[in-house]
Amino acid sequence: MLSPNAMNRVAPRAFGPGNGSAATGEPACGTAPRDSTALGAVGSAGDSAQAPATSALSATTAVASQRDLNGCVMRRKSGRRHRQAGSIQPAREPDRVSHEPTAPLVERRLRYLERQRALQREAATRDARNAAPMGTGPRNRHGLPTVPTGQRVVPNWPVLDLGDTPDIPLDAWRLEVGGLCEHPRSLSWPDFLALPQAEDESDFHCVTTWSRLNNRWRGVRFRTLAELAVPLAEAQFVSCTGYDRMPGSTIAYTTNLPLARAVEDDVLLVHSWEDAPLPVEHGGPCRMITPKLYAWKGTKWIRRIEFLAEDQPGFWEERGYSNTAEPWLDDRYSS
Repeated sequence: MLSPNAMNRVAPRAFGPGNGSAATGEPACGTAPRDSTALGAVGSAGDSAQAPATSALSATTAVASQRDLNGCVMRRKSGRRHRQAGSIQPAREPDRVSHEPTAPLVERRLRYLERQRALQREAATRDARNAAPMGTGPRNRHGLPTVPTGQRVVPNWPVLDLGDTPDIPLDAWRLEVGGLCEHPRSLSWPDFLALPQAEDESDFHCVTTWSRLNNRWRGVRFRTLAELAVPLAEAQFVSCTGYDRMPGSTIAYTTNLPLARAVEDDVLLVHSWEDAPLPVEHGGPCRMITPKLYAWKGTKWIRRIEFLAEDQPGFWEERGYSNTAEPWLDDRYSS
């Protein structure tokens, strides 16, 4: 979302936002579980998503929707199982494995999104100020229910992307920080590692209805980069761009969020996960994470941050995903 990926163990790969991208969101390296299978499908950061689990969606429809996702390519290798706190439901095996080419991934994803939006118009973008958070379990570190509504906990870390996995040598990696700011800059890998480093533990919520809890991260807080760049007073939004592109095109993965959400304490540009280099399939050498938003908002393989006066919808936001991406409001799709 190259490779400091010292671990070649890749859990199942799906295509979806999630980062992540998301989301696109984006299986795992060294600590991935043995014989795990990705839940959901399509996306990069950014993060084909399953329909949110609500009373309006019957179990029959949910199963049918899962089968609709089989156009996604999935891979499976073994790895050692990572211990997970709390109740865990392992990912299920897909009904079948498709060997279709990745070129039509986004097209298939868009058809799926239209079906889900038709089923659940009421799950369109909501205003967090006027709705109570929904979910299950004890309060987490943010004072919210541990598992957001419509999510299930998995022990593995499924891979979701656009079908493009950039391999960026560290000596060629650059992070451009610009737009409406006092001090635009271009950071090399040594420059990035020389910035104040932060360690944090947070959860990862994919719009395709799975959540992985208690991930240990190391990287640079977005807030640190903003303090270096000094956004102008009119800069109210952020647009992030990844090295990945939609296959068969020159369209780069992008996502957007308000500056106020980007500078929250738990928003990091991470280079390490579970005490090891961030795996390339998860956005290594560096990706952004947004623990209180769906994971596709955290750009994998991040290469540019731009401060903007007006909001600029990203790749999945332009294609049917919510602009606000609030997990505890089941805020998955646009209206």
